[in-house]
Amino acid sequence: MSNREQELAKAAKRSNFDASSDEKSWKEVQKSLKIAHEEAKKEKLTADIRDKMNQFESGKCDREMILSKEIEALRIESERSSLNARMEGTRKKILVQQRSLPAVEEDKKNLSRMASRKDVADKVNGYSVDLKVASDRKWYTLLMEENEELTTQLVKASQEADELKRKNEMLQLHESNTVMQLQSSLSRLQITHRITKGALVEAQASIRTLRQEKKKNLVERQISQEEQPSPVKDQSTDQENRWKQQKRELEKKIAFYVEKSEQYDEKIMDLNMTIGELVLKNEALEEQLASSKPEPTKSGSLDATAAENASAADDSGGSTTKIAKLQQRNETLKIQVDALMFEVESLREKQTYDYAVLQEKENELNNLQRETSEQKKLLKEWEEKEKASKHQEKWQETFNREHQTKIATLTAFYENSLEKVTKEKESLMLQVKLLKESTDKFRENDRKAVLCLGELNRRQKLIEMYHAQMDVLIAENTSLKTMLGDSRHDAKPLCFWDKLMELIMSIISDVVKGCVVVRQGDIQSVLEGLNELTKSLEKTELDLQFSQEANKNLLKEIEKKIHFKGRAHEWPEERLTDLSVVDAVEENHSTDRELEEWSNSSPLGLHVLVLPSPECSAHSPCQCLGALVAPPKPRSQLTQLHLPEWGVSWKENSSGEVT
Repeated sequence: MSNREQELAKAAKRSNFDASSDEKSWKEVQKSLKIAHEEAKKEKLTADIRDKMNQFESGKCDREMILSKEIEALRIESERSSLNARMEGTRKKILVQQRSLPAVEEDKKNLSRMASRKDVADKVNGYSVDLKVASDRKWYTLLMEENEELTTQLVKASQEADELKRKNEMLQLHESNTVMQLQSSLSRLQITHRITKGALVEAQASIRTLRQEKKKNLVERQISQEEQPSPVKDQSTDQENRWKQQKRELEKKIAFYVEKSEQYDEKIMDLNMTIGELVLKNEALEEQLASSKPEPTKSGSLDATAAENASAADDSGGSTTKIAKLQQRNETLKIQVDALMFEVESLREKQTYDYAVLQEKENELNNLQRETSEQKKLLKEWEEKEKASKHQEKWQETFNREHQTKIATLTAFYENSLEKVTKEKESLMLQVKLLKESTDKFRENDRKAVLCLGELNRRQKLIEMYHAQMDVLIAENTSLKTMLGDSRHDAKPLCFWDKLMELIMSIISDVVKGCVVVRQGDIQSVLEGLNELTKSLEKTELDLQFSQEANKNLLKEIEKKIHFKGRAHEWPEERLTDLSVVDAVEENHSTDRELEEWSNSSPLGLHVLVLPSPECSAHSPCQCLGALVAPPKPRSQLTQLHLPEWGVSWKENSSGEVT
C-alpha cells in the first residue's frame, strides 16, 4: 500500500509541475477561446437579426394579402350599401304613395258630390237615370277594390323596407368593424417597424463593441508574441513525451494486476473444489455413523442375545475407533476450510482494492488522453487562427460594409412600405367619402324621381278616371238630347262637361310639365340612341354606295353579255355551224338563270324580265333578254336604259311609271 501511495504522490507532483509550466500556454488558449466565443456570438446575433427580418417580411406579405382582401370586402359592401340606398328609395316611393292616398280619397269624395248633384239635377228636370247610378256604383266598387290592393301592397312594401333597414344596419356594423380592424393592423405594423428599428440599432452597437474587443485582443496577442516568441511548441513536445512515459508505466502496472487477479481466481476455484469434496465426504461419514448404530432385537432366547451382544461389542469397538478417527479428520478439515475461507476473503478484498485502483488509473489515463487531444486541437486551432487572423480582418471589414448596406436597404424598404400603407389607407378613406357623397346624391335624386313618378301615376289615374267620366257624360248628354229634343234643359250638363274639360286640360298641362322634369334622363338616353342610329345610318349609306358601285359594274358586264347575244342572233344560219357560236347559243339558258338570280339578290331591287326576241322562232330553244324593269324604289339609282341594237328602251316618268 505504501508503494502505491508513493507512486500516486509522484504522479501528482509531476502533474503539478507540468501545470505550473503550462499556465502561460493555457492563458493564451483561454484568450483564443474567448475570441472564438465572441465570434460565435456575432454570428448568432447576425443570424437572429436575419431571422427576424425574414419573419417580418413574411408577416408583411401576409398582412398585404389580408389588406387586399379587406379592400375587396369594402368594395362589395359599398355596392351593397348602394343597393340598400335604392331599396330605401323604393320605400320612400311607397310612403309617397301612402301620402297620396288622402288626395285620391278627396277626389273620390268630389266625384261622389258631383254625381249627387247630377242626380239632383235629373230629379229637378223630372228624369231619373238608373243606368248612371249603376255605373257609379260599379265604379265605386272598383275603386274600393283597387284601394284594398294598394293597401296590401303598401303593407308588403313596408315589411320589405323594415327588412332592408335591418340589413343596412348589419352592413354598417360590419363596415365599422372592418375599419377598426384595419386601424389595428396599421398600428401593429407601426409597432413592429419600431421594434425592428430598435433591434437594428442594438445590432449596430453590439457590432461596434465586438470590433473594439477584437482590436484589444489583437494588441494583447502581438505583445505576448513579442515577449515569448515560440515556447509553446517546445513545452507541448515535452508534455507529450512525459504523458507517453506515464501511459507506458500505467499499462505495465495494469498488466501486472491483471495477472495477479487471474492467479487469485484460479486459487479460489481450486479451494472451492476441495471444499465441495470435503463436504461430500463429511456427508458420507455421517450416513455411515447413522447406519452403524445398533437396533433392538426381539429374540426370546438368551443365547441368541448373548451371541448378538458379543458380536455387537466387537463391531462397536471397531466402529468407535472409526468414528473417533473420522471426527478427528473432520475437525482437521474444518480448520483447513476456515483457513481457506479466510484466504479467499482476503484475496477478494485485495481484488476489490486492486480493481478500484485500476479504475482510478484508467480514469486518470483517459483524462490525460483527453487533455492531450484537447491541447493538440487547441494548438492546431491557435496556429490556424494566427494564420487566418489577417484574412479575417479583411473579411470582417467587407462583412460589416455589406451588413450596413443591407441595414440601409431594409430601413428604406420598410419606410417605403409604411408610406405605401398610409397612401392606401388615405385612398380608401377618400373612396369611402366619395361613396358616401355619391350615395347621398343618389338618394336625393331617387327622392325627387319618386315624388315626380308618384305625381305622374296619380295624375295618369285621374286622367283615366276623367276620360271614363267624359265618356259616360257624353253618352248621357246624347241620351238627354234625344229625349229632350231641342229643349233648353241640356245647358247644365254641357256646362258641367266644359268644366271637366278645363280641369282635364289643366291636369294634362301639369302632367306634361312633370314629365319634362322627370324624363330628362330618358331624353338623354334617347338622344344617345339617336346619335348611335345616325352613326349606323352613315355606315349603311357607305355600304349602299359600295353596293351601287358593285351593281354598276354588274350592269356593265350584263350589257356586254347582251351585246354579245344580239350579235349571235343577227348572224346568218350558215355561220351557226361554228362550234363557238353553238356553244354561245347553248349557254343562253344558263346566262338567263344567272341574270334572274342576280336580279333577285341585287340590293337595288332591279327585276329582270326575260322575253322572247321577235326575230327568233317560237320553237327555237334560245331566249334573249327583252327588257329591264325596275320598281319605283330607288328612283335616283337607275332612271333610264336604252338598247338600240335590240330596239328596247326603258324610261321612268316623274310619277314613277315605266314606258
